[in-house]
Amino acid sequence: MLVQSILVDEGPSRMWRRFGARGRYKPIKRRTAHIKVTLVQVED
Repeated sequence: MLVQSILVDEGPSRMWRRFGARGRYKPIKRRTAHIKVTLVQVED
């Protein structure tokens, strides 16, 4: 097996909260990724 190509695309993201001082919260964007790997078979 041989790696022919690797593609990385942006996936869906979701908002997350982290609480801060004085009752406030700081939004955090948690990101994900789609990884696509294409393999080819090497014949001898």
